[in-house]
Amino acid sequence: MEAFKKTVNSLLKKRNKEFSLHQGDDTEKCIMSLVKKEKNDLTLMTTVKHKSFIDRFFYSSLTKKMACHTRIPLLVIPVNEI
Repeated sequence: MEAFKKTVNSLLKKRNKEFSLHQGDDTEKCIMSLVKKEKNDLTLMTTVKHKSFIDRFFYSSLTKKMACHTRIPLLVIPVNEI
C-alpha cells in the first residue's frame, strides 16, 4: 500500500487525495458503493497480473468491469509501474 501511495502522490501532486482500504465479498459492488457514498470524482486502480493461462481464463479483469460500469473517470496504473 505504501508503494501505491508513493506512486499516486508522485503522479497527482496537486490533487487532494485520500487513501482507504476496504474489504468485501464482491469487490466491484464494494467499489461502486464507496464511489457513490463518497461522491468521488476519480477512481484509481492498479492491475493484477494473473500468473498462468488458467488464471487468465477463469478470472475476469476487475478493471475492465469497472471501466464498463463506472460513471466517473477511472485511472488504471499497471502493476509493473509500481
